[in-house]
Amino acid sequence: MTVEEYLTLLSVCQTCKYMGVDFLDFLRSGEKDIHAFAENRRGRGRRTQTSQQINSVTAVTPDEMANP
Repeated sequence: MTVEEYLTLLSVCQTCKYMGVDFLDFLRSGEKDIHAFAENRRGRGRRTQTSQQINSVTAVTPDEMANP
């Protein structure tokens, strides 16, 4: 694996952690959209404050990755 591939995995892992999603469950699911996966895990059609916050999260910053 290249450094770029490891950094991509780290970014996905940190985004899952930030959103409260299990990293391995996300990888096993085959889903490519973390937001869609998180919404599915919380129940379809339910619009809670938590799911609305998830939809507003776009990425994890380098500072957040450096200081988990």
